[in-house]
Amino acid sequence: MMTSDDFIFRIDRSRSQFSRLELEGCLRKFAEATGSLSPAMRDFDKWPDRIATSDTYRRYYGSWGKALQAAGLRTIRGMKLDPKAMVEAFKACWKEYQSVPSQRQLAAYLERGKYPFRYKTYL
Repeated sequence: MMTSDDFIFRIDRSRSQFSRLELEGCLRKFAEATGSLSPAMRDFDKWPDRIATSDTYRRYYGSWGKALQAAGLRTIRGMKLDPKAMVEAFKACWKEYQSVPSQRQLAAYLERGKYPFRYKTYL
């Protein structure tokens, strides 16, 4: 249970008429509708059911990639890779398969875990 002492009041974000939950929900809905876990801004802006433009997301979150990550989706371009997270993901995949994972196994594991990088990143 969250108490009032646990809540962090933030005033440094961009103003938007939509809440964080609404914005992230809209991104997830778009991803489901299109079947894409890493949607492009131009595709999102063409979608008639969006509640805001991709530019609103960029201003609110700081970048399109950060908005996608907040919604549990993937970024493809322009993201800074976290080598430690990549190693942890590889180790977790290795443990799951109880051997060195093949490219196919690693790709499937990263997809299931919705990691922000793909197996080709390791190459």
